[in-house]
Amino acid sequence: MSSRQQPPAKRTDVGTGTGSTRALAAFDTTESCSECGGSSFQRGDAGEWFCRDCGIVHSKPGVELTEPGWRSLPERRTGPAASIDRVSVGTSVGHTTGRQPSWAKYNGRLDHNQRTLRHGLKEVRALATALEVSQTVTEQAAYLFRRAASEDLLRGQSLEAVAAGCLHAAARDAGTPFPLAQVADRSMVEKSAVTSAFHKVVRELELPIAPPQPAEFVPRIASEVEMSIATRERARDILAQLVEDGTHVGQSPAGVAAAALYGASREQGDTVTQSELADAAYASVVTLSRQWQTVKEYVSPDEQDE
Repeated sequence: MSSRQQPPAKRTDVGTGTGSTRALAAFDTTESCSECGGSSFQRGDAGEWFCRDCGIVHSKPGVELTEPGWRSLPERRTGPAASIDRVSVGTSVGHTTGRQPSWAKYNGRLDHNQRTLRHGLKEVRALATALEVSQTVTEQAAYLFRRAASEDLLRGQSLEAVAAGCLHAAARDAGTPFPLAQVADRSMVEKSAVTSAFHKVVRELELPIAPPQPAEFVPRIASEVEMSIATRERARDILAQLVEDGTHVGQSPAGVAAAALYGASREQGDTVTQSELADAAYASVVTLSRQWQTVKEYVSPDEQDE
């Protein structure tokens, strides 16, 4: 034993309060000081024992070790941070009394409403990924779905249709709308079911969603056919004149936007066909041709003829 090595202190368990509380026992004063060989010891105010002759401390203060404030098992939560587009019930780690690990019994911790909500929010996230919408739109759609579930709007509707309707409503509210045909194409339900769910969500939740403007479809359609910036800007100018004159009223916004892009592409020299624009706008060629008859009055006279 080195000259500065201290003899071990004895520990005793003190069962006071909740949790385990332990304190160091008193130092054995019958032994001599390992530093100077003295036999006179004194205990300090903090509970430590030290040699009166040389001052070396022979035992640490009485330390009380307490456990953190534990929550009851149903209130415990682990896993990622809570998110509005996910059911936040956490996960449990370890094994239960049976053979199956407790994390494998995650579904058993959800009641019927939570399982329904989990499935619906999963559809919202999957459709948002397929449509490549922003996280803001995804979270807004999840919020609308939660409201629809809490107000019992899921009755009589498929979860997939309500999820698609909520995402369509959120995208329109954000100024980045999709044609309903495109939403239905990326969803698991028919367009009629998505339309019905969308109108029900808007009506019952009293959402102040205005009809989409043709210019809001320009970025998405133009990106699909890879049009130039100049063509997009010219299409916006054409649509601004259309909206000012009110000639877009009663027409398909996506179809009008596609027709404006077609006219702008003819002026700017971009090569694109009506069929390509119709596919990007989820409209028929007949619809685009009909819209073109109105839009061509706003383009250069040299580009009005087919």
